Amino acid sequence: MKNAKILLRFIRLLLLLVLVSAVAFAGAWVFYALQKDAYVETYYAELPAKVDRLKDTKGARVIVIGGSSAAFGIDSKLIERELGMPCVNFGLYAAFGLKPMLDLSLKHIHSGDIVVIAPEISAQMYSTYCGYDYLLQAFEGEPLRLVTLPLSYQTGLINKIPAYAKEAASLRQSGTASAGVYSLSSFDAYGDIIYPRPENVMEMGYSRDNLPEIDVSIVTDDFLSMINDYARSVRKKGASVYFAFCPVNALSVKDVDAAEKQAFTDALKNGLDCPLLSPLEDHILDAGFFYDSNFHLNDTGVTYNSLLLVGDIQRVTGRMQKTSVSLPHAPALNVEYAVLLSGEENGFIYDLTNRGSVVTGLSEAVKAQSALTLPASLGGADVISVDAGAFEGSAAVQITLPETVTRLPGRLFEGARSLKTVYILSNDLPEVGDELLAGAGNIMLRVPKELLGTYVTDYFWGAYSANLAAIE
Repeated sequence: MKNAKILLRFIRLLLLLVLVSAVAFAGAWVFYALQKDAYVETYYAELPAKVDRLKDTKGARVIVIGGSSAAFGIDSKLIERELGMPCVNFGLYAAFGLKPMLDLSLKHIHSGDIVVIAPEISAQMYSTYCGYDYLLQAFEGEPLRLVTLPLSYQTGLINKIPAYAKEAASLRQSGTASAGVYSLSSFDAYGDIIYPRPENVMEMGYSRDNLPEIDVSIVTDDFLSMINDYARSVRKKGASVYFAFCPVNALSVKDVDAAEKQAFTDALKNGLDCPLLSPLEDHILDAGFFYDSNFHLNDTGVTYNSLLLVGDIQRVTGRMQKTSVSLPHAPALNVEYAVLLSGEENGFIYDLTNRGSVVTGLSEAVKAQSALTLPASLGGADVISVDAGAFEGSAAVQITLPETVTRLPGRLFEGARSLKTVYILSNDLPEVGDELLAGAGNIMLRVPKELLGTYVTDYFWGAYSANLAAIE
C-alpha cells in the first residue's frame, strides 16, 4: 500500500510537471505570435516565401539548398528554361545555419526532385549550428511555422524569444530602414536576388574578413552525419541528392595550396553518402564575377554559375545539350588600392592610399589617452579605415570613429583591453569584418539613432546586434 501511494504521488507530480511545461511552451509561442512586426521588410523575411515556393511548386524540381551564396548565385528562370524543369532557390543566409534549411525543406521534397546542397565553405555552415534568433526574425508572428520543426529546435527557439522581443521593440521605436540589396524588396518571385550588381565592389577584389575555410578540419563527423541522414530521407522520397561547392572568389583562396584543396575534397568524398556534383576547382571563379563578399556573385557571375549548374545536372542525368546562352567572361576588376606613403601625424600612424588614409597604429602618447577620437583626415586625405590591431595597447575606454570611415576590419579592437564603448559617426554603414570584436572585451558599439535599425537588420552588421546601441 505504501509503495502504491508513493507511485501515485510520483505520477501526479509527473503530470503536474508535464502540464506546467505545456502551459509554459504554449505561453511562449503565444507571446511570440502577439509581437508586432519589426523585421517584415528585412532580408531575413524572404525565408517564409522560399518555403512556400518549395511547397507550392509542382513536378520534379531542381532545388538548391545553401546560404547567401545560393541567394546571390543562381538565376532560377535561366535554369528552368535550359533544363525544362522548375528551379527552387532555397538559400538565404548562413546565419540561419544549414541544418534549419535542410529541415525546413525535407517535408516538401518529392519524387523526381534533384536536390543540390551547396553551403558556403565555412565552419558555421559545415556544422549542425542553428541560428534560432534569426529564425524568430524570419518567421515573425508565425509560430506554427516554427512549432512544426523537430522537437530539438524548441528549447533553443523559446530561450531566444525574450531577446527577440526586446530587440524587436527597440527596432520598432527606432525604425528599420531596409533598402538596397539586403532587404526583402531585392528578391523576385523565384527567391533570386535581382538587385542590380554589375561589378565587384570589394576594395582589393576580395574580402580579407570572410575567407573560405578550405580546411579538412571543418568536415566533422557531425556534419557528415547530418548530410547523410538528410540524403537518405530524400532518396526515400524518390528524389536524388548531390553535394556541391558554392562559388569561391579565386583571390580569397590564393594561399590555399593544391594539397589542402585535395584533402578537403577527399574528406567530403569519403565521408558523404551522396556524390559530389563537380570538382572544387570548377567553383573557384575569377574575382571579376563577385560582388561584395567572397561568396556573393554579381550579375555576370550569376549567369556563369547558373550555366555551370545546368551543365552539371545535364551530365549526371545523361541529358547533355547545348545551352542557349554562352558562358560569359568576368567583368574587369576596378582595383586601385595601393599605399603611396606612410607617415605619422599627431600621434596617429597611417598609410596614405589612393582611396584615402588608413590608421595602422598609435604613438605611445596617444595609446595613453583614456578617450580617443580619430581625426577625419590624415596626410591630406580622409581617414577611411583602421587596420586590425591598430589599437593594441591602447588605454582608451572609449574611441570615436569619424564620419569618413568606410571600413572596419575583423579583430579591429584586439589588444585594447580597457575599451568599453566605440562611437561610429558614419552616416552610412561601413563595411565590417566578420570578427570585428574578436580579441576584445564586451564592447558597446554606439551608432546614430536614426541608423540603429538599419545596423541591426543589416546582413553583415546584424551579427553584432547584441553590441549595438544608439548614440544618446
